[in-house]
Amino acid sequence: ASKEYAAQKQQLENRCQNLSVWFQAMRGQFLAAKAERQWLEHVVQKKQQVIEVLVPYYPHPLTPDLQYAIELY
Repeated sequence: ASKEYAAQKQQLENRCQNLSVWFQAMRGQFLAAKAERQWLEHVVQKKQQVIEVLVPYYPHPLTPDLQYAIELY
């Protein structure tokens, strides 16, 4: 019985270790995704500012010239 108990205990310890490794990996992915989202929000905000500055000088916000100017920025 104690041999069976030791085997179960080892199984649970292994499972716990695997979950810890998995959790750390998922946490890393989450933090990377969060950082990417923040960067993209920053880019969108900057482009929005550029659009607000440039739009009055263009007949329509979707002209190729304006798109090019935004991409250059």
